Amino acid sequence: MTKTVRSSAILTLVFLSSVVYAYNGHVCSISVQVPSGSHQVYKPVTVSYQHYSWFHGHQTKYRTEYRWITEPRYRNAQKYVCCDGYDGPIDNCQPKCSNGCSGNRLCVAPEICDCKPNYEGDDCHPICADCGKYEYCKEPGNCACNGGYSRISDSGNCVPNCSKGCGDHSFCSEPEICQCEVGYAKINESDICFPVCETDCGENSSCTEPNICSCNENYSDVGDGQCHPVCEPKCEEHSQCVRPNSCQCVEGYSNQANSTSCEPICQNGCPEHSFCVEPNRCECDSGYIKDGDLCQPHCPSKCPDYAQCTGPNECECFPGYEKVDESGKCGPKCDEGCPLNSICTNPGTCRCKIGYLMSPNNTCDPQCSRHCLNGRCNEPETCVCNDGYSFRNNSQDICDPICKNCKNGDCLAPDICVCHLGYRPDNSTGYLNCLPSCEKECVNGQCTGPEECTCLNGFTMTETPNLCVPKCTQGCENGKCVAPEVCECSLGYIKSSLGCEMETTTVLTFGTDSSSTDLTFNLDSTTTQSTIHTQPHCKADCTCWTSHDNLDTVSTGKCVKTCLDDHDQPCLDLNQCQCNQLNSSILCDVEDSNDKMEYICSIRLPVEKSPKVESQIKAVSSHWLSILGILCGIIMITGLIGALIYYKRNVNIAGDAIYVDVE
Repeated sequence: MTKTVRSSAILTLVFLSSVVYAYNGHVCSISVQVPSGSHQVYKPVTVSYQHYSWFHGHQTKYRTEYRWITEPRYRNAQKYVCCDGYDGPIDNCQPKCSNGCSGNRLCVAPEICDCKPNYEGDDCHPICADCGKYEYCKEPGNCACNGGYSRISDSGNCVPNCSKGCGDHSFCSEPEICQCEVGYAKINESDICFPVCETDCGENSSCTEPNICSCNENYSDVGDGQCHPVCEPKCEEHSQCVRPNSCQCVEGYSNQANSTSCEPICQNGCPEHSFCVEPNRCECDSGYIKDGDLCQPHCPSKCPDYAQCTGPNECECFPGYEKVDESGKCGPKCDEGCPLNSICTNPGTCRCKIGYLMSPNNTCDPQCSRHCLNGRCNEPETCVCNDGYSFRNNSQDICDPICKNCKNGDCLAPDICVCHLGYRPDNSTGYLNCLPSCEKECVNGQCTGPEECTCLNGFTMTETPNLCVPKCTQGCENGKCVAPEVCECSLGYIKSSLGCEMETTTVLTFGTDSSSTDLTFNLDSTTTQSTIHTQPHCKADCTCWTSHDNLDTVSTGKCVKTCLDDHDQPCLDLNQCQCNQLNSSILCDVEDSNDKMEYICSIRLPVEKSPKVESQIKAVSSHWLSILGILCGIIMITGLIGALIYYKRNVNIAGDAIYVDVE
């Protein structure tokens, strides 16, 4: 049977492995628990029962019993699903893109879109080997003509279409647009293309071809598109052939005496540094330019600000200004100089730069519109914090003091922290730290907030503030809880499988005195006697141990921390201590030494007594109170008898007295 089950499991694993490899590789397995029958478990359960006592009457109490309980059984199984980022049946797990993939894109991995095959670019456009002019890639490997264009053959280029055709000297340049050939243009919105001469043809000439003007008959081309009449011989300078073979000085020129040449005429004459070059036009000499009616010296590179041109290519600074660099730039001159962060704006006048202000000491200090709290203005609108300060969050003008650690406190100055109310300073870590403060020390607990004590695991708070005692969750009937989940039977009881049971001889413990005196008395008229022992409490019922020196005086008032687990270090391990029956103290080994340290219990738990023991104690107490009452009665009777005897003797003495008269 075992071999068959093992073979089935192996076949199942082989099948599942083949299934995973048969899919696209994005299949993951997860472990799940599935029901697998049930089984019987022998475990404890809490049951109630009725208890009767003459003092409390009927009470409902609880005890632990062991019973067989049926519980379900589970086994681990493997479930195969698509891995994170993939979706679909496990035989076709596809990546998921939550926002989808638009255009010519597809989801190639979780949240990753990429172009489809034969598409590329940020917009995933189709890929074509080479599309010509006026073409676009319509789909992968297929080029199409743009709108308004057509292909002249299967393998030809795309050309524009003009449905009405184009006239002479024009061609179809764009869809339904005819453009004139180079050198021709349309005139007055006409569809006819005329030759264009960039320079207008002069008088007596016309444009016959692009940029070609032809003179009329009996006129000749003299250049610049001008057609002049022909004179033989030729006319002199500043004269013109006004008609064929007829010369005349042009307007503004005149013939000089005894000369056939024509000279310009300037009726008002020419100013200094100029001469007449054309009729009524004077031209300045070389190195001078016209300025109104005058010729001023010319500086081609132009003089800088605060300078003037005093001669051809000669610049000179204004009075109160001087050249400030090799380029000849002129700036105001301050003979005594200007302070730092200022400039000389006018001759003999200094002005602070933007963001600076002149101080009474004639210095330019940076200005900040906002007050630099705990800092200084280092540059315009730039604060720098003082040493030990840093900028407040989202602020560049308020500096707060820096404290290495000021939790539960206020940082008033660099490394000066004032703890909040309910916290105390602690320098044990090397820097100031504020810890919660508890005025009364937490016993078996920790101070977790101001006057807030939290018990350690396994302890619970008592009515006494900040005193935690061990806790036993199952109760501790006829005993006391001396440590977490550790119950110690009261005197007169012993541990058994049912808890603490009473012994035949009752041993009662009174108080916490360190003496050990045995008292014997009769509880009733029978011959059975009980022995009462007053024994010292040692380790179990103490909640606060304090150390003592050799002189038996307290060396520290604080409770020593006792070990609860391996993490409580350093601490006092009570397992390494022995009880001292003489004074209820304990002697503990000192690490790395042969000496022993003595500890004494400062706080003890109240002694718990069972109802039966308490009744016996009450009976004993009543017995001794009766004896004490009888003794007091005997003493009172004896006193009365003595008083009567004393009184009688005094009366007899008075009766026997002799009185003598004295004169």
